Amino acid sequence: MVFGIVLGLALGLVVGVVLHLVRSTRTATAARLAQGRLADAQAMASEQAVRLNELTDAAAAAETARAVLANELDILRRSDAETAARAEEERSRLSGEFARPRETSRSGSRRSPSSSTRSARRWRGTSGASRTWNSSARGLTKSSPSG
Repeated sequence: MVFGIVLGLALGLVVGVVLHLVRSTRTATAARLAQGRLADAQAMASEQAVRLNELTDAAAAAETARAVLANELDILRRSDAETAARAEEERSRLSGEFARPRETSRSGSRRSPSSSTRSARRWRGTSGASRTWNSSARGLTKSSPSG
């Protein structure tokens, strides 16, 4: 009977040690796996932090570019408005000049203000059919062909 108790204690001790080693091995394997996953997660987190910084810088640059373009658009709109206002002013001024009564010539016909430049043209020669236009430094004049 003492032999059975000693044999049972020895066998129990061996089984207990084996179970402890198996459990320790599984725990150590799980711990190494967890450490590997932690290292992967930390590497991914640092990569994502770098990517986040890059995207934040890109967003800041895009916002700056958007602000610059919005300012340029505002300037162009103001310039277009000023150009349109000047064109409208010029158009109304020109329509005002053309709406004024024209001068009348000696024959009683109405002349435009620019007809005084036409009256400065001089005829040369006597034959009406042979008269041609010649240009000079002062403007266009009519003359008959030489010859």
